Amino acid sequence: MTLEERLLSKVAKNPNSGCWEFTGSLYKNGYGQIWNGARAEQAHRVAYRFYVAEIPADKEIDHLCKNRRCVNPKHLDIVTHQENIARSNTVMGENARKTHCMRGHPLEGENLIITKQKTRQCRICSNMRARNAKARRKEKKNAKAVCLV
Repeated sequence: MTLEERLLSKVAKNPNSGCWEFTGSLYKNGYGQIWNGARAEQAHRVAYRFYVAEIPADKEIDHLCKNRRCVNPKHLDIVTHQENIARSNTVMGENARKTHCMRGHPLEGENLIITKQKTRQCRICSNMRARNAKARRKEKKNAKAVCLV
């Protein structure tokens, strides 16, 4: 049996959602797993390669239906990692879609700081936090000096 035949033998088509749900074994993260010779591959990536095209090394597959078991090529979209995160329903995705900080400052241009951890910060708020921290340290230092006298 070819890999494509094995893939299709482990698919249940859901008429309500249009998803082709993979019924074979799953990885711990919920994605379908199918053996390709000596190693396991994600089933949705195998399906995309069979029915759409090869996947470039710098791209990922996004499930438009948000169903990790789905291998329907019409529900799979090729995207960058950044776009995949931004589309997700996770905290990271929610943060990636933000255009303004919690105080309403725009997260763009000169006001945007990219940290070492690759997170975005508002420069105005960051500067304000630094000023407040410096003032607290100065206040604490002055309070100690008064107590010693």
